[in-house]
Amino acid sequence: MFFLKLLNMILIIVICAYIGINKAKTYSLRVFKLRDLKNAFNIFKTKLEFTYEPVKEIFSEISELIYSNNNNIFKSYIENISKENYENAWNLAVAENSFSLSKEDIKIISNFGNLLGKTDLNGQIKEVELANNFLDKQITEAEELRKKNDKLYKSLGIIIGIAIVIIFI
Repeated sequence: MFFLKLLNMILIIVICAYIGINKAKTYSLRVFKLRDLKNAFNIFKTKLEFTYEPVKEIFSEISELIYSNNNNIFKSYIENISKENYENAWNLAVAENSFSLSKEDIKIISNFGNLLGKTDLNGQIKEVELANNFLDKQITEAEELRKKNDKLYKSLGIIIGIAIVIIFI
């Protein structure tokens, strides 16, 4: 009987710690996604400047290089472009792949798509530079939040687990 109680107590602490660790991962995932997006925008800018490839081909290459063709904004955009115009296809792709991003992140990424395919080469490059500047600020903010909340949620999960065990004793 004592062994069963001990096992249940350990299980409660482990489950609460797991929940805390998963919550902390959302902050790390946001930083990771924003950095990947910034890298993708830099590749897009470079390809626009030097290769003059169509947007669809550049996005396909970005999807392969950075995301290994896993589900991502650029892959979703390529799938949506056959059904929608540039802006709507981009907004749908952002909506489909916006988990773990803040509302500000989503707004910045969506704004990037507003002029996608509507301006000349210099306009596209300036749009990428503007998005990169905004992403730099968001990455800095996300990194600060990650540092602040990562340890907090991990510790909080363990403490809540211990508190529940104490209440049951």
